[in-house]
Amino acid sequence: RLRQPGSRAELTGLLRRHILPGTITRADLERAVRSGGGKASLASMAGDPLTVSEEGGALRIADPAGAGARLTGSESLAGNGVVHRID
Repeated sequence: RLRQPGSRAELTGLLRRHILPGTITRADLERAVRSGGGKASLASMAGDPLTVSEEGGALRIADPAGAGARLTGSESLAGNGVVHRID
């Protein structure tokens, strides 16, 4: 459904809520969590807050409603940022 031509704005909004501005590596996220006392809040490209925390030895990223995913595997550096693999 989101791949339909009339859904472009909805797809763009969804993607912007899942993208952090800049080039943010796993090490950057770990540093932010440590300096934040176990949690860090970062604004997505849509301006929505995403909370990063350490959970069972893994980093977890959650939206304001608490839905989230854990970072898994290694990151991939790309020309326009970093791609983090999630569960």
